[in-house]
Amino acid sequence: MKWNLKPTLQGFLQLLENRATSISIKQVCIASLILPLLSACDPTFGSDKGYFDDDNYENVYISDDHVQCNDYRLPISETKEYLTSQGIKVYAKSCGDLHLVYATVCGNVSGSIHIFAIDKKHADDAENLGFTKESSDGPGFSYRACDSN
Repeated sequence: MKWNLKPTLQGFLQLLENRATSISIKQVCIASLILPLLSACDPTFGSDKGYFDDDNYENVYISDDHVQCNDYRLPISETKEYLTSQGIKVYAKSCGDLHLVYATVCGNVSGSIHIFAIDKKHADDAENLGFTKESSDGPGFSYRACDSN
C-alpha cells in the first residue's frame, strides 16, 4: 500500500476514507475530540467537593463583589454567614463564574460568584437575602476552586 499524504485538509480526509486505516484513525480523532469534553464535566464543588443533585437541596449563588483589575473579593466565609446567620444550614460551598460575557474594563464586574447548597425549603429565604436560585431562569454558572478565602 502506498501512502499519499498531502499536507491539506483534502489529503487528511482521503486518509480517513482509506479502508485499511479508517477505523483506528477515526477512533483516535473521535477520542481526541470527546475526552477533553468529558474531563471538563466535573460537577463537584471546587472547595468542599460536595455536590447535591437531589430534590431536597437547592443551589443558590451570590456575587463575591469581584471587579476586573482588582484582587479583592468577599471571602466565601462572609457570604456563607449571610445564610447561617438567618438559620439556613449550608451543606456545601464553592466558587464559580456566571455564564455571561462582560466587557473587559477595569472596574467592571467579573461574574465571579459564591455557590451554596441549602435545603430547598429555605431557597426563597435565601432569595430574599440577595441570593439567586440555580433553578431560576438565570444565565447558569460553572464551578471552580475558591481562592484561599
